[in-house]
Amino acid sequence: MSFSVGEVTKTLSNPEPFDLNAGVITNVTVLASGKRSVQTSTETAIAPTFRCLTDTYTDISGLRALIGSSGTLSIDGTNYTKCYISSFVEKEWFPGTWEYTVSFAQDTTT
Repeated sequence: MSFSVGEVTKTLSNPEPFDLNAGVITNVTVLASGKRSVQTSTETAIAPTFRCLTDTYTDISGLRALIGSSGTLSIDGTNYTKCYISSFVEKEWFPGTWEYTVSFAQDTTT
């Protein structure tokens, strides 16, 4: 798995099993009458979260440098365009070993 912005590609280090979390976009509003108004779309978007381990801090700093940039998330040979890092948490377990959790959100506007 990797995240690419332009010519820069960063590989996610040793990710644990994950779910693509391809949600159906739905908005439910409860009206004053108690009835529900449901709006939905045929559009879906991915929003996966990866928990990774690395012994190289440059793996972390390289991904953090891509926060705010639109890129392509590649997962098992499938490319998802217009993805952004939506959350990033890192911690050092012991000297030389870090865990980071990175989440992505896909923009589905044209």
